[in-house]
Amino acid sequence: MNNNTNLQGNFKSPLPPFAKGGVGQNPLSQRGIKGDSKIPFFLIILLFLTSNIGAESKWVKLTKPEREKAFKEFEYDKIQKAIAAKYNYSKEIIVPYSMCQEGFPELPGQFPCSFLSDEHSIKKSVEDVNSESGAGGRVGIRVSKEKNSLGGKVFLVGEDQSSDGTVNEDMLQVFYLKNNYISHYTYKDQLIVFKWKGAKGEEALVSILLVKFDKNKEVSFSKRIDF
Repeated sequence: MNNNTNLQGNFKSPLPPFAKGGVGQNPLSQRGIKGDSKIPFFLIILLFLTSNIGAESKWVKLTKPEREKAFKEFEYDKIQKAIAAKYNYSKEIIVPYSMCQEGFPELPGQFPCSFLSDEHSIKKSVEDVNSESGAGGRVGIRVSKEKNSLGGKVFLVGEDQSSDGTVNEDMLQVFYLKNNYISHYTYKDQLIVFKWKGAKGEEALVSILLVKFDKNKEVSFSKRIDF
C-alpha cells in the first residue's frame, strides 16, 4: 500500500470512518464497496481496542541501547522465530476491513485497524461479509492452516498471494497471538510489533515498535510510540 496516504477518519466520531476509494496499488484493493446501515461486530471491537489512543502520542526514534531494551520488552527473538517458520495457507477468503481513525498512528502498508484482531478468519465467503462491506471495503486474505509459535494464525494480505506461503514485498504478513490480537506484521523491509496490556478480555494496545532493515537484513532504523 502507498504509505503516503493518510489514514482517514475523525477520532470523535462514534464509529470508525469509511475508507475513501482510490487506494492505489496496495494490499487492500477495494472490492465492490457498498454502504450499509448495520454496525458490524468487528467495528465495535475496533472501537474498544483503540479507545485509549490519543493525538498526544508521538513516535520516538530509538538509539541503539534503547532499541536493544525495546527488543527485550517486545520479545523480539520470539517474533523472529515466528517469521522464520514456513506456513501452509487455505484458499483465499474475502473479508471486510476498516481503516484507522485519525488519532491512530500511520503505519506502513496502510495497515487497517480492523486487522488488530483476527476476527476476519471466521468469515467463509463473500456472502458472509456482504452486510459488513461498508466499513471500508473488502480484501482477499489467506489464513495459515498451522498456528504460529506465538499461538495464533498468520494472514497473507495482498493481490499476489500464493498457497505455498510465498510472500512478496507488497504483501502484508500478519501474525496473531493466542488471544486473537495482533502480535506483529511485516511489510516490505519493515517489521511492526504491537504490545498489549491488561487482563483477558480487557486488553488494550499500549505500544507499537517499528523496525526497518537494510538490504543485508540488518536493523537500520527503529522507533516506537506509546499510548
